[in-house]
Amino acid sequence: GSDAFNFNCLQHTYFAVDGNAAQDPTKCYVHGLGGYSVIDKVDSANDGKVASYDEDIDLTPGEVDRVYVHPEEKHSSLSVKIGVGGGGEGEGKTVKMEAMGEIDESPVPVSCVVWNPYIEKAKAMGDFTDEQYKEMICVEPGLLGHQPVLNPGKEARFTQIIFA
Repeated sequence: GSDAFNFNCLQHTYFAVDGNAAQDPTKCYVHGLGGYSVIDKVDSANDGKVASYDEDIDLTPGEVDRVYVHPEEKHSSLSVKIGVGGGGEGEGKTVKMEAMGEIDESPVPVSCVVWNPYIEKAKAMGDFTDEQYKEMICVEPGLLGHQPVLNPGKEARFTQIIFA
């Protein structure tokens, strides 16, 4: 194109969680986001404020919709371990996900959204069964507004790799 523009991108990756365990934080978790700023879109006490945590924060039973914003000074790539059921932490099934982005061949930091709709939102979704929230966790790496504009003739690349 001939004009620069701002953009965001997310890869909406849904992970199946064995044994209907998506609401069990010992079996379903996302580790590797310690140090990121967190916007919790569900916690009304949070009211859209940004919180920071040095360590990973556990998923709790219920609806989850959190935006983990990369620290500016590090994390040009994302690397997380996702618990997807089985035994307890350290014993259950996990996958690893890495994501990296670049604009005009320069690395840009990657943020992440963690989402599970829980009961009411699952029931309201036409492409989701009422009980499906028990079987999944959505971990969405992305470029979320802190990257430079995309100038004419330049390209943005965003890569996600999942390891079993």
